[in-house]
Amino acid sequence: CPSVGITGYLLGGGSGDVTPSTGWGSDDVLELRAVIWNGTNAEYITANKEENADFFWASLGGGGGLGVITDIKTAIVQSPEPLPHEDRRKFLYIQNLEFHYFGEESKREGLESFRRFLYEKTEESHKFGGSGSLSSEAFSVNGIYLGSAEEFIESFDKNGLLQNFPSTFAHLFSAFPVFRKLTSEADTLEDVCDGTGPCQDWPNFIGTIIEFESYGEAMLYKLCDQVAVVMGRTQTSGDWCKDLKISPDNCVSGKYDEHFSHKLPICEKRGVLDAFLEAAYDPESFFNHGGPPEWWLDLAIKDGRVPYKDTDDLPTSLGGLLIPDVDVDTLIKISDVGTGINHFQHGAPMQFSSDYNAVAHRDTAILIEFLRGEE
Repeated sequence: CPSVGITGYLLGGGSGDVTPSTGWGSDDVLELRAVIWNGTNAEYITANKEENADFFWASLGGGGGLGVITDIKTAIVQSPEPLPHEDRRKFLYIQNLEFHYFGEESKREGLESFRRFLYEKTEESHKFGGSGSLSSEAFSVNGIYLGSAEEFIESFDKNGLLQNFPSTFAHLFSAFPVFRKLTSEADTLEDVCDGTGPCQDWPNFIGTIIEFESYGEAMLYKLCDQVAVVMGRTQTSGDWCKDLKISPDNCVSGKYDEHFSHKLPICEKRGVLDAFLEAAYDPESFFNHGGPPEWWLDLAIKDGRVPYKDTDDLPTSLGGLLIPDVDVDTLIKISDVGTGINHFQHGAPMQFSSDYNAVAHRDTAILIEFLRGEE
C-alpha cells in the first residue's frame, strides 16, 4: 500500500510481501517513544516489553490512536543467503503467475497443491509472499520471491504450482514463461528468454518472473509497475516523468479515461527506479503526500461518479485478506465465488501466539462480502 508510511505500517500490524519470511512488521519492533496525554499534561514516554508494557503491546497492531509516535526501534532482519553456486543474493518479482483449471478434478488438485505449499511446506514457501486471487476458473499470484529464478522454478515446480501445459494447449494460452532480469551492470531489464534459451526446459506456465540483485530494486519495480492502479493515492499530476523530475523519454503516453491523458513511467529503466527511490526519500515529494489528487476527484464529479461507489452489477463477490490454513473444500467454495488475497500470511506470522501483540487478525481470515447493489 503506497499510501501507508512506516509508522502507520508498523502500528497497524505491518503485513507485506515478506511477511511469510519475517512475520508481521510489528513483531520486530523492540521499542517505541511517544508523546501521550496523561489526563493533565503531555508526557514523553519510552515503551517496550518492560517499560509501559501495556502501551507497547497495544500500539503494535492496535493502530495509532494511543499517542504520537516519535521514535521506533526495530530488529534487523537478515536477507536469505544465496545458493552456494551464486555470487550474490537474488530477488524475484512474480507477475501474473496463473494456474488454470480443466474440470473439477484439476481444480481440487491445483488448490490442494496451493494449500499444501503455503501451510505444510513452510521451509520453502516462506520465501514467497504477495497477493493473489481465486476464481472459478483459475488462481493467480503476484509478489516477491526471496531467491533466484532457479530456486523459484525448482520449488514451485516440484510442489505442483507451475502448470505444465502440453504444447498443443500452450499456444492457445500463451503459456510460455517470460524471464527477465536487471543486473548491477545493466541500465535496463534484459530479456533472458521467452519459452526458449535457458527457459526451454522449464514447464510451460503462464507468468513473468523478473530477477533483481537487491530487494529494494524488486520492490521499486513492483511499485512502478502498479502506478496506474495507485494514481488516486498520491499527489501525482498524471505526468510521472515531470513528477519524478526525469526526462520525458522515460515515460509513455496513455489515457486514464476518456477525459484525462497521462504519462506513465517505463519501469524497465534503472533511471526510473532510481527516481522512485529519490522521491520516496524526499518528505516533500508528491509521492509522500497521500490522498487523491484534485484532477482525480474532478473526474469523479464530472462523470457523476462517487469513488468506490457500489454498482448494480452481479454476481456477488468476496474480497479481503486470507490468512490461516483452510481445507481444500473451503478453498473451492471461495474460488467459486471469487476472492482477492491482499497479503499472504503463511509462515512466520503463525509462529507467534494470537495475543503476542495487538494484531487482531493473526491466524484468522477476513473475508469482506460485497453485495453489489444491495445492502
